[in-house]
Amino acid sequence: MQSILTAILAEAAYNLVVRSWLQRFCIKLWMKSRNLTPITQRMIVFQSSIGTGNN
Repeated sequence: MQSILTAILAEAAYNLVVRSWLQRFCIKLWMKSRNLTPITQRMIVFQSSIGTGNN
């Protein structure tokens, strides 16, 4: 019984914490290697290029 509970808790911790962190880390590395910028930075550059938000 204890081993089943431990396995369930380990799987939950992996799915909730480790997996999301690892995927985020891998995606950031991939974006850097492909020289891609996050969407928020692209939106700032786009808005400044068309003059939105400038006073």
